[in-house]
Amino acid sequence: MVILLGPPGAGKGTQADILAAQWGFFHFETSKIVEENLLAHDDDDTIVVDEVAYRYGDEKRRFESGVLVTPAVIAFWVSQKIRELAGRGKTIVFSGSPRTLPEAETLVPLLEDLYKRVALRALVITIPEEESIRRNSHRRICERCRAPVPFLPETEGLTTCERCGGKLVQRGALDTPEVIRVRLKEYSERTAPIIAFLLQRGILLRQIDGRAGIAAVADRVGEALRDGVAITHVGTNRKV
Repeated sequence: MVILLGPPGAGKGTQADILAAQWGFFHFETSKIVEENLLAHDDDDTIVVDEVAYRYGDEKRRFESGVLVTPAVIAFWVSQKIRELAGRGKTIVFSGSPRTLPEAETLVPLLEDLYKRVALRALVITIPEEESIRRNSHRRICERCRAPVPFLPETEGLTTCERCGGKLVQRGALDTPEVIRVRLKEYSERTAPIIAFLLQRGILLRQIDGRAGIAAVADRVGEALRDGVAITHVGTNRKV
């Protein structure tokens, strides 16, 4: 069970795809689950979580502005999917969950219960803010299956999706520099604190430099998972 964390454009989805292909994991794409749920409902529809009603229109506006969808709503959607996959005996690699500390406080205990803590691993893929803006403002997704395509030398010349052959398009307002800066602020303030939470729970975690090419980062990810390396705080590694 692997949790991949990192700012927008760090390559979480790409590395999760590689792990899924090489290790047989199920790639859990949180952003895809969010988009599917939002697109499947009208703005005036509501979802009730813990006796609180949330409007889909409000959640859509959050998503499109770069602000994270309400944690309780995401945790509800993600928990449902995790239970389904666990029931099918699937091992998961997450690229984008949990996104906030409240989500982590709900989802991590669930994972520990279903898969056991000793099986959990977390990797933080890091890139500078300028690189995140550059990658995200140029990246594309598949018009048909919605698979993201990172902006890297290996993918710059692609015009069709390698998964399904669909046309590659940009996401419009979601990947403008202004929205990306909002998403980076959200990551710094709301996602990064999850690192300390995972360490406090004794989950193995390691930091990976994401500035290299896809293959080089994949090698480092594989090495980290095989070596069983933890960090006491970001940047300080110790064997366990």
